[in-house]
Parts: sequence; structure tokens; C-alpha cells
Amino acid sequence: MAIDLALAWIGIIGFAVIMYVILDGFDLGIGILFPFFPTKHHRSLMLSTVIPVWDGNQTWLVFGGACMYGAFPKAFASTMPVIYFPMIMMLIALVFRGVAFEFRMKATRSMYLWDISFCLGSSLAAFSQGVILGTYVQGFGPVAPSYASVPHYQWLTAFSFMTGLGTMCGYVLLACCWLVIKTTGPLQKKAFLYGKYACIAVAAFMLAFSIWTPFLGEVHFDRWLRLEKIIYLAVLPLVTGILFCVNYASLHYRKEFLPMLSAIGIFLCGAVGIVISIYPYIVPHSMTIHQAASPQHALQFMFVGACISMPVLLFFTANSYYVFRGKVTKPVHY
Repeated sequence: MAIDLALAWIGIIGFAVIMYVILDGFDLGIGILFPFFPTKHHRSLMLSTVIPVWDGNQTWLVFGGACMYGAFPKAFASTMPVIYFPMIMMLIALVFRGVAFEFRMKATRSMYLWDISFCLGSSLAAFSQGVILGTYVQGFGPVAPSYASVPHYQWLTAFSFMTGLGTMCGYVLLACCWLVIKTTGPLQKKAFLYGKYACIAVAAFMLAFSIWTPFLGEVHFDRWLRLEKIIYLAVLPLVTGILFCVNYASLHYRKEFLPMLSAIGIFLCGAVGIVISIYPYIVPHSMTIHQAASPQHALQFMFVGACISMPVLLFFTANSYYVFRGKVTKPVHY
């Protein structure tokens, strides 16, 4: 049976996005957490936990973006006019954050400036990603947007701002779970405490997202609240609720690996919910996956490259985390 390459590419892009959100999410969350860890020693330890892996984590963003541009150029061209501003803000924030990360390790008197820069860059990048997500979920209308026809402030909504704040809280949860695994002593205790607060905040934002989404439009309402669909779709919020309980309980009873595993499960449930909300569209609700796909020969050509590069990228990622496993007990540098 022939492979549906358009669906295969959606799977590849979705996997890359999930990998980026989970892996780069916790180091963005560490930057957001900086104001809650005022001591220089604790901040240095927090950065030391991500020094070996943070640049590799962002590789998944580049990979996913390149795949989107190559496999679905029509979707890329249609969505960019709407999300151009938050996308630019995200990229500027990531660059700003990377510069602050490097300079902080060399600074002495100006270290506090780079701490502030790292926090602001991480916060803006996380918030911008959430705004892009919210804009995408709420949809672009029945006609595919273009630079000439769409209002460029369409991303500026209460829903997208809510998802921006929720994304920041989600990244803080991942960061706390990461610090629980990688640190000890007072820093780990604070990570357990802030992780519980973050778990409650993420649960509140995800509940608001779940209630709000069906009322964004007729398509969303039909997808979630029709009686014949509620019965089997109710499994998703049930599983998500269980994972939240597991996450909070594991943080409360100070388990080390279970908080991160359950947090990853929460993010995966959120991703499934987003897919349910927008499938089969790639530009909600005007362009389907197959309408936006590149010609078949182009998908085939790129698929060979993806089959070669993805295992290499996965090996590089897994090897980095394996080599630098274990607790971080003192600040380290390059």
C-alpha cells in the first residue's frame, strides 16, 4: 500500500514540534523562573543543567520549520501574514536569550543585566509561541489568508494571549520537573514547591482552553460538543485530569522522574486535543493538508532526506542527554 506522503510529513512536523516544545520548553522555563531564584549560585546551577543540551534542543525548531516550508509551502505562505509579528518577536527573543546565556558566563559586574536579559528573552519567546498556537487554533477564516487580504493584527486576541500565558506556565512546569531530576538540596526543594504551583496554573489554563475552544466557531463546536462525539472524546480530558493528579502528587511526595514523565504526558494530551480541533486542516479552516502539500515528487525527494536526517538528530539528542546524565552539584562552564 502506498504511503500518503502528505500525512507522513504532517507526522514528521508534528513530532519535531513536540520534541521542541518538550526539550526547549524546560530551558525556556528556567529563564522564566530566574526571578524566583534570586541567588547567583542557584541561577548558575540552573544554567549548568542545560549548558550541554540547550542549543541541540533548538535544532528541532529549525528542523520543523524547514519541513513546513518545504512540504507545505502554501500553508507557510498563508499563515505567515497573520503570525508574522509574534514569529519575529519569538526569533528576536531566542537570539537575545542566546546572547545573554553566553555573556552571563563571562560577566562579573554586569551579570545582573544578563540575568534580566535571559529572563526577558525566555519569557517573550515562550509567550510568543503560545500566541502563535492560540492564533492557529482559533483559525484564519474560510478563505486562506494572504498578505493583501488579511488583517495583520488577527493574532491580537484574548484567546491567543491566554494561550501565551498558559504556555509560559507549561514551560515553568517542565523546568521545575527538570530541576527536580538534575539538582539536589535547597534548589531541588524549591523546584518541588514551584512545580506544584505551576501544575495548578497549567491545569487552570488548560481547563479554560478546553472550555473556550468549542465556542471559537461552528467547526470547533461541532468537533467537540456534538452528543455523538462527546462520549469518546471525553476520554482525553479524563486522561489529562489523571495526569495532572499524578504530576501534583509526585511533586508533593518528592518523586524525581515521575513529575517529568507526567508533565510530558500532559503536553502530549494537549497536542492530541489541538489535532482534534483542526484536522484535516493545516490552515484552519480554509486549507486542508492535501491542498497545501507540495507536488508528490517533491515530497518523495524530501522524504528520503528526512529518513536520513531524523535518526541522526534523534541519536545526537539521545546521546547528549545520556552523556550528561546525573546530578549537577556545582556550576560548570564550557
